[in-house]
Amino acid sequence: MTPADPAQATAAVGEHRARLLAAMAEALRDNPFAEVTVSEVVRRARTSRRTFYQHFADRDACLVALLQDRNTQTVASVEAAIDPELPLPEQVTQAVAAWIEEVAADPGLTLAWIREVPALGSAGRELTRLANDAFADLIARVAEEAGAGDLVADRAPLALVLIGGLRELVARAVEDGEDVRQLGDAAASAALALLSGASPPE
Repeated sequence: MTPADPAQATAAVGEHRARLLAAMAEALRDNPFAEVTVSEVVRRARTSRRTFYQHFADRDACLVALLQDRNTQTVASVEAAIDPELPLPEQVTQAVAAWIEEVAADPGLTLAWIREVPALGSAGRELTRLANDAFADLIARVAEEAGAGDLVADRAPLALVLIGGLRELVARAVEDGEDVRQLGDAAASAALALLSGASPPE
């Protein structure tokens, strides 16, 4: 018998995990997390319960993994949208606009993040801390490259206030069936006021 190719085996594991996470995301777009079962995730992923439990201890762990991946993707997208050659106020505006677009692309998943994570206990608190730190680190990097590192460092706690406030803002909009893109100007103004004291670009 020919030994299994380690690369193929690794690829298969990654594919199964990706399918399960995609199925969890799909289920969350249709139902509150409280109504999402492992059986439903497995059905949508077209795999087995055994495969699910090879990757995740339970559905909470699957949700945490999904949101971790989603947050990493969002941070990367926001960073990629920033032009480091522009003044800091314009970079902040670009960053907020990119974040709003990420939210608008999948509002159901964003709402699940905001509303469901607090019920996950210590895993939820750790996930929230890591996500907030990732965005705070991004803010610090952008400010440092723009020559405003000291200014933003002095306002570091406000970065967390900003992140939490923006999340609540979009959560309410999603719950009310509103287009989150309409929040762009207000979100950018709040970010500029909190982080730099600068005025929005004309």
